[in-house]
Amino acid sequence: MGFDLAGVFTLDADVFALFDVVIPGGSGHALRTRGNGLPDGWVLPDPWQLAYGTNGRLAVNESALKPADPGAWRVAAAVPGEPDPLDAFDASDYHLGSFLSLAAPVLLVSDSTFGGVLGHEHAALFMNGELLTARGVDYLARAAFRWDDGAFSAVPHEGISPVTECATVIDGRFRERCLFEGYLPREAHREGSACRPAWSGAAPRVDATWRRHFPALLSSPLAPGGSAP
Repeated sequence: MGFDLAGVFTLDADVFALFDVVIPGGSGHALRTRGNGLPDGWVLPDPWQLAYGTNGRLAVNESALKPADPGAWRVAAAVPGEPDPLDAFDASDYHLGSFLSLAAPVLLVSDSTFGGVLGHEHAALFMNGELLTARGVDYLARAAFRWDDGAFSAVPHEGISPVTECATVIDGRFRERCLFEGYLPREAHREGSACRPAWSGAAPRVDATWRRHFPALLSSPLAPGGSAP
């Protein structure tokens, strides 16, 4: 069985609160990641794929990810104005990563296997609303890129490991570890019923500056009280 993984990886369940602003109830589809001497984490499905996979039972709140001033948000989030060389990430991806990372660092992950061969691997790391780094490789096209310090650069496709390289910025224990060997799920839980209770914990603290960028945080207060799962 190959990989067909598209979702959000985090080490902190505080992200669940903001994920449920994007797709109410969606955190019930979070999968636990643990083992191999690596830190415990979570994988949340791509919200749009989750909405499709649940046949309309869950719906994406598109307005939650619309910045009040896209230009001001782009500067604050350090998001590139041009597409990446492999067209791996679009505006909705950047909005999602920026928004969720207001609770804790998140890594957007997209990987797929074709005929037993890893076809592509993409990863983008966000912290405190800002894009820190991104990587991508298309093994079939023999092309790869990195995004660091505000610029894209083409790099050799051999030896690049987008998910590991980005995850290492979150926690050094990921360094030079293949996260596809029993750590990350082969696909996100984007179909069927929830696999765990949806979030009901305390609201994460979000800087007032970012609340202005994402008006949903002002107009739809997060649920109070409770304890994180």
